[in-house]
Amino acid sequence: MRETLFVCLALLLVMAGNHLVSPLYPLYQIRFGLTTSAITLVASVFGLALIPTMLAAGRLADRYGRLSVLWAGLAALLLGDLVFAAASSFGWLIAGRLLQGLGIGAFFGPSTALASDLADPRRHDAAPLGAAVASMVGLGAGPLGAGLLVQAGIAPMVLPFVFHAGLLLVAGGLLRLAVARGSGASRTAGPAQQVVGHDRPAMRRLVIGAGVAAWAIGGLLLSLLPTILSPALGRTSSLIGVIALFTLTAAGAAGQVAAYRWPSALALGLGGLTEALGFGLLVVALALNAVPLIVIATGLCGLGLTGVQRGGFGLLIECTPPSHKAWAISLFLACGYFAGNVLVLAFGVVADAAGLLMALRLHAAVFASLLLVLSGAVLARSRPRLATEVSR
Repeated sequence: MRETLFVCLALLLVMAGNHLVSPLYPLYQIRFGLTTSAITLVASVFGLALIPTMLAAGRLADRYGRLSVLWAGLAALLLGDLVFAAASSFGWLIAGRLLQGLGIGAFFGPSTALASDLADPRRHDAAPLGAAVASMVGLGAGPLGAGLLVQAGIAPMVLPFVFHAGLLLVAGGLLRLAVARGSGASRTAGPAQQVVGHDRPAMRRLVIGAGVAAWAIGGLLLSLLPTILSPALGRTSSLIGVIALFTLTAAGAAGQVAAYRWPSALALGLGGLTEALGFGLLVVALALNAVPLIVIATGLCGLGLTGVQRGGFGLLIECTPPSHKAWAISLFLACGYFAGNVLVLAFGVVADAAGLLMALRLHAAVFASLLLVLSGAVLARSRPRLATEVSR
């Protein structure tokens, strides 16, 4: 169990850099004179590097071992932090975000697979839960720290990236320690060391579809929430945005720890329903300029997103043969990141043309509805098994 914990802690430190730049976008807009669509381009270009890297990294990690891919990811992330710390123009922001996409793409899927490789077979739910909670806490901790530096005015466009570069070195040490304790489990472990997945492609398709819908909502909020709040809340939007982002990630992590015994299908199904409800509430709260409702709505979105993430990891491990585990997890993440990053660019174009509130309404109409349908389908398909597990 300690080996899995070390890998999940390394993932947490890495993911702290995923949206570290989000609270800084309003500052970059002022400093470089950028439009909303330019900012969404910076946010979305991340996905252009991440998605193909994730797909390739999953295959490479299954074939050649987890660690070599993970080291490459850490190197790209370290370079990305240095580029952002030295940024002096719009082009530097694009380059830094591309490097971060390469790094996260190489790290996320293989690290989750490694956590599963090292987990006690009697606690096969530990790796999906640990990876989901670690990624969500990391996603919130990074923007929170950067947002506090923005409010304090302490080198907010330099210090967050320097500090995160140091955390990446710690993450590398944790990986070495985990693999040393795990007796060489960095290579794909044999079936006896893993949860043996049964090949169920129909369920995998539903899980990946739910991940796309969930991240179309969650990725938008994690990338652009302070920017979305700015027209409605003015100068207080940065602080409220940071509080809302922290609520989103903290609620998600706390909720999944509290419900750690839930079957994966139940976590995904109820998570999707909760996130769709939360996003609808957020649209209403923004129309009313109701700050408490904004915080509550983002908390519901975070709770739901983490449920989809944790349930998706667990179902994919159950529904995929061991020799394709890293690839299946990476495909799930790549499709989710496509929705959460590339589709953000489309949101920015619509927001520039029709306004932020109208863009949010359209986003909710499409993706909250899709998430409701797919979450319900996962619950319906898993109903006989859920009835057996819940009755125990």
